[in-house]
Amino acid sequence: MAVLIVEPHDGYATWLANALSGLTDRVVRAADPDEAMAAVAAEGREVLAAIIGPSAGDRDALALAGALQQGTPDVSVVLVRRQESGELIRQALRMGVKDVLSSASDETAVRTAAARALEIARTLRGRLGGGAPADAGEGRGPGKVVTVFSSKGGCGKTFLSTNLAVSLARSGVEVALVDLDLHFGDVAIMLHLFPSHTIYDAAQNPGLDALSLKSFLTHHDSGIWALVAPTEPTVADSINPGTIGNILKLLRSAFDYVVIDTPPAFSEPVLAAFDEVIAYTERRTREAVRQLPDGEYTAASEIEGDGVIDDDIPIRVAVRVAGDELTVDFTGTADAVPGNVNCPLSVTRSACFFALRVLLADDIPANAGTYAPLTIVAPEGSLVNARRPSAVVAGNVETSQRLADTVLAALGQDLSDEQLLDTPRRVAASYAELLTPAPFAPTTFPNHEGYDELVVARGIPFASLCRHHLLPFSGLAHVGYLPAERILGLSKLARVVELFARRLQVQERLTTQVADWLQAHLEPKGVGVVLEAEHLCMTLRGVQATGARTVTSALHGLLRSYPSSRQEFFALTRTAT
Repeated sequence: MAVLIVEPHDGYATWLANALSGLTDRVVRAADPDEAMAAVAAEGREVLAAIIGPSAGDRDALALAGALQQGTPDVSVVLVRRQESGELIRQALRMGVKDVLSSASDETAVRTAAARALEIARTLRGRLGGGAPADAGEGRGPGKVVTVFSSKGGCGKTFLSTNLAVSLARSGVEVALVDLDLHFGDVAIMLHLFPSHTIYDAAQNPGLDALSLKSFLTHHDSGIWALVAPTEPTVADSINPGTIGNILKLLRSAFDYVVIDTPPAFSEPVLAAFDEVIAYTERRTREAVRQLPDGEYTAASEIEGDGVIDDDIPIRVAVRVAGDELTVDFTGTADAVPGNVNCPLSVTRSACFFALRVLLADDIPANAGTYAPLTIVAPEGSLVNARRPSAVVAGNVETSQRLADTVLAALGQDLSDEQLLDTPRRVAASYAELLTPAPFAPTTFPNHEGYDELVVARGIPFASLCRHHLLPFSGLAHVGYLPAERILGLSKLARVVELFARRLQVQERLTTQVADWLQAHLEPKGVGVVLEAEHLCMTLRGVQATGARTVTSALHGLLRSYPSSRQEFFALTRTAT
């Protein structure tokens, strides 16, 4: 490997060569920018770094630095000047120069800067020069993406992101840290970095590839490489989300882990980061499917009657594996029956998804990427795609269990294994319980006494399933209203919460639905609902923010429009324990 010295003065060029003794195999001399570019073209990838001496004028030195960064972005450039200039340093950093020295006679400073430039060039050439990292092994696939997100600011996302990235780097893996908080990102501040380029600069490069991307990263002493947010928030909106997706793909191709810090909002860049997580899941799922031998596998089962007729109801399944694609075909399964065992297509999909999850490693996240290789053929009007499906009750649960069993049997899974023997039934039964509210009649009474103060039921426990991850969230509901003509039986406040909690939910919608129901059925003067809950999709996975609780509220009528009534309601709910 060689270092290029660009210096027209022979004496100083010799002094520079001596200062680099032991740092490089060879030194290549050039007297001017034209000779320098010719030398780089002749030497090819042998040149790791270029040191531009002080005898070259500022304009020529900056032009050469820019030309080197554009033509050979894997070469680290160091600029040596005889005096310091803030404007020159700013221009040099914009050109991708790795260091600017203002003391041309300080051998230690020159040697240190050259060693640092060579280290950056070697590392980045290994990571982003088209090959895998030295310790990654042959056939290394795209890296994992860790997206740290919260819809609330000030909860420690950046602290978690940076420390996670540093911890991973110290374990010996290659880590890139991306700051996607494009308006107010502070990863650079957190890590005490002074970057010469940001994600905005990378996004403006129309021909961006893995090789050119390296010049926009900033190295940290811990070993991580950071792509920081723009220094000017005003340019953030001009960054195309599609370009961000491409940048993340390039980083995944070069690093074992890409840790992404995000803003507290579902912005387009955040959704692009989520897409990368889904893409990772899809890749891992397809890899697992490819491990199955290609071919068609069949199995059969039956439902022992439907409660109306006693005849067995056949289930037929053919599972076809072709490369990384998996097709589950229920052609031949019985038509829908009069009894209560018919499945809508959504339940059939869930059963197939469960069967596929059994085949996957535990570290593969469950999201839309898992579905990508899976195709389901379910004839319309059949038991598994009924036009008039059953409610989610015992018969329907049994059918979904049998579907999962039959798919697993077709794939040769040992259903007698103690680990799997009763799992489909238990999973189906647990979902049926969680998603089936107890029926109730809303009991109301005339408000003969003219009661006109708040009625508040505090601390109502509830549990629901996150519709995004199928993981539970649970907590306490505080429900109140200002009566008008009628009052509601107190137990019914808890029943209303359960009615809407026992379904696939998000907390915001659950809060609104409870408030809207009370407003519609009671027509009170005001309604207030506060929910506080812990979400396992946030505490057990992803950000793993153990103990974090989400609080949502919905207000109607006087509790929304009158500050005193609103304040009284919130004061009462805050006293709940």
